[in-house]
Amino acid sequence: MATINGSTPSNAVRQMTQTSKRLLQAPAENKYETLVSTLLPGWFVNAPESVRQSLKKSLQLRHETQQITSGILAAIKPIEQFCEPLLKLALSVYGWSDLDVKTHALKQVHLVNNLLVFIARYQVKLVDTAARSLRMV
Repeated sequence: MATINGSTPSNAVRQMTQTSKRLLQAPAENKYETLVSTLLPGWFVNAPESVRQSLKKSLQLRHETQQITSGILAAIKPIEQFCEPLLKLALSVYGWSDLDVKTHALKQVHLVNNLLVFIARYQVKLVDTAARSLRMV
């Protein structure tokens, strides 16, 4: 029997150790296994283990990337907090220092979103035109 600090473990400690070892070897039962298997898509159920592991790794990397990106974006000031002091300074140079920029001067414009929508629509038109011309040939 092993000794701890010169004394043998008590019966309670021995029993706890044996129970822990036995539970460690016991198979885990999941009462939701049959429900989960019916909810999984067929392609996933029938996919090889390597594909499922690749998907799992990809999802883990996505989650990690999302956490990093969220941290970076959280550190960025909102556009109003960033622009207001700069706009006040620029207007004061031209004598407009008493102007309330929140009421009269700040306007948020989503140029990137509008540009992407424009490009997407233009590409759809190009594809439609190409498809029509191929049908005529």
